[in-house]
Amino acid sequence: MKFASRFFFTCYYHVYVIAGESSGDKLGYHLVRSLQRMDNSLVVHGVGGPLLEKQGLQSLFPYEELSVMGLSSVLWRLPRLLYRLKQVERDILMKQPDAVIAIDSKGFSSRIFQRISKGDKRWTPLRIQYVGPSVWAIKDGLRAAQQFGKWIDHVLLLFPLEAALWKQAHVPCTVVGPGFCENLEWFDSKTKYQRKDSTTTRLVALLGSRIQEVKKAAPLVMKCIQLLREEGFHDLQIIIPYVGHTRSWIENQIPYYSDVEWVNGEDEKAYLEALVTSDFAVAVSGTSVMECHLCQLPVIVIYPCDSLTRYIIKRKVNVSYASMANIMLDRNVVPELLLEQCKVDHLLPLIR
Repeated sequence: MKFASRFFFTCYYHVYVIAGESSGDKLGYHLVRSLQRMDNSLVVHGVGGPLLEKQGLQSLFPYEELSVMGLSSVLWRLPRLLYRLKQVERDILMKQPDAVIAIDSKGFSSRIFQRISKGDKRWTPLRIQYVGPSVWAIKDGLRAAQQFGKWIDHVLLLFPLEAALWKQAHVPCTVVGPGFCENLEWFDSKTKYQRKDSTTTRLVALLGSRIQEVKKAAPLVMKCIQLLREEGFHDLQIIIPYVGHTRSWIENQIPYYSDVEWVNGEDEKAYLEALVTSDFAVAVSGTSVMECHLCQLPVIVIYPCDSLTRYIIKRKVNVSYASMANIMLDRNVVPELLLEQCKVDHLLPLIR
């Protein structure tokens, strides 16, 4: 009933989407596409990447500007982030959408929801957080869920284990599953794709979608590859999916790998083919690890970070693992190298 008057006068629904990174862009793409199938008059505004733009969204500014991780990175870019925060707030207040859907980017979205909640009381959009904060994985998670829940109407969760704490905090929630569930038929069999060269060993390096992730993961992985080749592993073929400007950064910083096979990570079919035709993967902790599992691709999980972020993680996090498979099974099934363990000396033997 909240949107009845808007629909009566305009005959269309208007949603405002905020997606601050590649994974959010993918989730937003599938969400908006599904909504448009239900109602092709749906109007979409907001911030997003190339996939959301395919669905008609004209991004208010480059979505990569919201893609930051680690406290030190946030502090370094704080003035710009505050400017973008105000810009998005003004745009939402001007357009007055029926719903504001923030995908991931919890720090940014929570502040947006607070601001619009305190605004014009004559207009109240539905406030939806798609991918909830990982309150289940931190100390005092119930309090964090209650605080976040003050500013939203609903949270969409990726995994069933997340729901209990949100329900305990009395925050309406729905488990919708991870985005790659949209493509489950693609994961059926590796026989759909032919190996490009069966004489090589194909290693796919999933270095992350945020430039901060890539800056820490790429030198680590590439150093291991360099050492392996010096040891005589010359048949090792490296595949690197990239997003946006991450490719240019890797090429500029590590120019001696001219034989890398580059794959556009925003092309879902090409990305899937890279996974199913590889022999094993090294992946920064995230959605890509679950995608490797669905492809039956052996994977080593890494999570390098700066010392300040490492200190905060150790103080706040109450789980022993980073990958969802290990968390759900509560044992170390998937090899993980996290925080100070994420070093060449530890990664190299696992790749061998």
